[in-house]
Amino acid sequence: MGGGIFGGGELLNRGLEKKSQSNILGIDIIIKYGIINCEILIKLSLGQEFSMNYPNKDDIYFHPELKEVIFLKNIITDPNISVGDYTYHHSFDDPLAFEKHVRYNFMNDKLIIGKFCAIAHGIRFLMNGANHKTEGFSTYPFLICPGSWSEKMSLEDLPNKGNITIGNDVWLGMNVTIMSGVTIGDGAIVGTRSLVTKDVPPYTVVGGNPATIIRQRFSDKVIAQLLELKWWDWDIQKITDNIPFLFNYDEEKLQELIDRENVISLTKKVLQELGFNSHS
Repeated sequence: MGGGIFGGGELLNRGLEKKSQSNILGIDIIIKYGIINCEILIKLSLGQEFSMNYPNKDDIYFHPELKEVIFLKNIITDPNISVGDYTYHHSFDDPLAFEKHVRYNFMNDKLIIGKFCAIAHGIRFLMNGANHKTEGFSTYPFLICPGSWSEKMSLEDLPNKGNITIGNDVWLGMNVTIMSGVTIGDGAIVGTRSLVTKDVPPYTVVGGNPATIIRQRFSDKVIAQLLELKWWDWDIQKITDNIPFLFNYDEEKLQELIDRENVISLTKKVLQELGFNSHS
């Protein structure tokens, strides 16, 4: 095999010389899975990237001609709000004013949003500051009143249901409201005008007021595979290369990709055992 752009032939030859020192036979793995271009496999295993043109996750606008859609992470100023790469927010009014949709945010609870989420116009997150204590005879919020009333209580007396956590690749429809303490799993879809009061499992469609499960998007097996794959954590080049796969439904391709990922992971282990790294 030729040297290629980063000396793949030399790496493989050195690997074969050290092959007897490893408990895992890297070349056998390559042959078993029919991967002919060993240079590409080694490059993938060492975490090196191919050059390609793709959206810049650090831009404000999702598209330069779509001023109603922004990459949300890049406009967040509140330290209690965290957003993953490529998650976008659409608003017909002012997408840059997203933080005003995070209501009653004064109890240091957090809003955590994953990568590659689609958040539509009219979203509302009601944080723990919106909660009233219901165990007593009155639900009146004496704490926020001026004068001596506020001295009778503290923030610790108010119910705290925890953070709001939105997974990766989640679609939140228009005018959705999400209550404090809710976790929405990876790949979930929340229908328009839904009020989400309870956790939503991964890859589940919910809707209504209060939101209830409409259907599971895929079989248990496929959901488990997707959660194992975690495509949103791939480097952007790998995501770019696999957009046709991600945009369609093909169980056979999914299994092939998982097998391929296992091969790359195993090959990386082989190279590490043989003493190679990205600086070799």
